Amino acid sequence: MQLQDKIASLERQIEAEKKRENNILKDINNMKINPNHAASIYELEKRANALQKEIEMLREENANLRAERITNRTSENSRLSDLLKDYEERIEREVEEKYRVMRNKQKEIANLRDTLPGLKAAISELECDKQKLEEHYRSCLLYTSPSPRDLSTSRMPSSACKKKKKKK
Repeated sequence: MQLQDKIASLERQIEAEKKRENNILKDINNMKINPNHAASIYELEKRANALQKEIEMLREENANLRAERITNRTSENSRLSDLLKDYEERIEREVEEKYRVMRNKQKEIANLRDTLPGLKAAISELECDKQKLEEHYRSCLLYTSPSPRDLSTSRMPSSACKKKKKKK
């Protein structure tokens, strides 16, 4: 922006100098030549040429700056594009990994659901067996040591349980 403003300012100066030059030329044409005007015309032409060269240099500098900005933007865009591409690839890999883990978990859940009825049946059988064992052991006599008075007799649980089984 500053460069463009400077170019515009120089162009306005050139226009002002050209107007002055035209006024001097009108005076010359009207034969009202002032000796100072001849020197002024030369100075004006010199100044206009210098301003024109400065404008050309500024335009060239502006073009170079634009080209540099475009190059910088292009390289920055390229860098950002590469970063975005890497980020998208990483996200895609993470999503694929999470999807793979989710599918494995779903398979595990399905397997657990398939085995659940069997486990329930096994638990039910074990509970029945436990109840049967508890009933069986409740009905058996406990082992008792021989009485100090009677050393010849002793009751063993195995013999007592066998008698109970026979009664059933």
